[in-house]
Parts: sequence; structure tokens; C-alpha cells
Amino acid sequence: ARLAAAKGAGERPKPLYLRGADAKPQAGFILSRQEN
Repeated sequence: ARLAAAKGAGERPKPLYLRGADAKPQAGFILSRQEN
């Protein structure tokens, strides 16, 4: 799950639901929580 999320945030997300305006901040927030 972590690798998938990291790739989705780092690379260009293909799914439309990941391309939303909330997708980037949300992904960064999730990645931050996973790393901590």
C-alpha cells in the first residue's frame, strides 16, 4: 500500500479520482503520516 501510494503521488496518477485537487494534499498528508 505504501509503495502504491508513493508511486501514485510521485508519478502521474492515471485514475481520474486521484487527479482531483484534494488528491495531491491528501496524498502528501498520508505519506507524511506513514513515514512518521
